[in-house]
Amino acid sequence: MDAMETWCAITTNNSRQLRRYSEVNQLNVEFLRELSDVRVSIIRKEADIESIAERVYELSNNGDIGLQNTDDLHRAKKKLKFEKERLVELKCRNAELEVLAVQQQFLRGLTDV
Repeated sequence: MDAMETWCAITTNNSRQLRRYSEVNQLNVEFLRELSDVRVSIIRKEADIESIAERVYELSNNGDIGLQNTDDLHRAKKKLKFEKERLVELKCRNAELEVLAVQQQFLRGLTDV
């Protein structure tokens, strides 16, 4: 193997390694973006649940029990139940991503994990 063939082989190998590194880096960025999105969604969902719970409390403690209030109360309770179920799904997905991250050693410097 002459010098030119050796140089071409080294250049090709370096190019492949660089592409692999770039692909892995892109996957890491996408993974961390998904983890971030799930965490933000959890925070927002908890705020939504708190707001709906306040609405349920206001409607249930309202002295005027009319048909409209009963219907509003029922809808608010159903929405509260739905939002809590969605929050559980988000927390499960967050846990799955954190386990995967620990397995892949992504989270060495991150807090609250």
